[in-house]
Amino acid sequence: MKIAIWDNGAFNYKGKKEAGEVAAKLITAKTDIYFPFVIWCGDISYRSGILKGKKGKKDFLGPMIKEAGKNRIEVHPVIGFGAAGIGYFDNRRNYRSSAPWSEINKKWKWDKYVLDKWVCPSWEENREKTLKVVKELIDNYDVDGIHLDFMRYPNATEVLVEHPCECEACKRARLICLGKERLSKAELADPGVQFLEAKYRNRFIREFVIAVRAITKPKGLKVSLAARNYLPMASWKAYAVLEGQDWAEWCREGLLDFVCPMTYTTSFKYFQEWLHQYRGLTRNLPVKLYEGIGKGSSMGRLTHAQFIAQIKAARQAGVDGICIFQLNQLSRQDLEKTGMLKN
Repeated sequence: MKIAIWDNGAFNYKGKKEAGEVAAKLITAKTDIYFPFVIWCGDISYRSGILKGKKGKKDFLGPMIKEAGKNRIEVHPVIGFGAAGIGYFDNRRNYRSSAPWSEINKKWKWDKYVLDKWVCPSWEENREKTLKVVKELIDNYDVDGIHLDFMRYPNATEVLVEHPCECEACKRARLICLGKERLSKAELADPGVQFLEAKYRNRFIREFVIAVRAITKPKGLKVSLAARNYLPMASWKAYAVLEGQDWAEWCREGLLDFVCPMTYTTSFKYFQEWLHQYRGLTRNLPVKLYEGIGKGSSMGRLTHAQFIAQIKAARQAGVDGICIFQLNQLSRQDLEKTGMLKN
């Protein structure tokens, strides 16, 4: 069983010193794959000629790749839309709310700028510029792959279900598939309308994933995804498809080398149900399943015992690997025990 670790603090690292510290932690956990968030809310930790971040002269990625290479750890930088994308770099084609922020914030507790700066994937210009960032990363750094996160529209539970995007690109797409640019509250609750909304969103996101696959494949690089919870369960809604992320279809089409469902929960029952679902979705497909485990996330923090129990359950289910969120939530004890449970 392989071990992968997400590191959403990587955007803030400066260079060689931090690379050595991170590598030491990864080695303790016997990590195989490292996913650094090298772009986050306008900060970047690699040399870019495209993005001019607030601290854009840092280069953590280069030294990290060298440190990882010494220990046979793969490095797959994270890129996407949302906070991990280009929206903080003077892009004007962002998500346009159909309601004031005060109303949305009753449900969504994120900083409003996370939504305000979420570039809308309906714009071809946004997809093209994000693809240029991917190309810059794979051309200038000896990475092992690209990890896609925020590969979707904003959260459906808090935003899209009641407040779909009303930017010009979304209105054009909606006019084609629904005959109108804006939707009433009653229309938004209609399953047929939701299906057609999801259809155009999935088309745009899928086009981008195909484009990433096209530029990474000739270099022999892997493409992977931090995947949203796919299907609803009792007492739990899941909106991956409505957000434009029908990742099960991408798996069937061979667009991904491996998928990492973000199965973040402190409930062992829910974890097992999702684990069973994802095993079913990926069985006999040309894609590997790295079950995501949230040691510390917006869904809560696992105790050490809960953390180990989820790792053991994933291994017993026969997954190809696990992916842990996130590095700075792992104690020395967690890191050591994770390495012991690898095989």
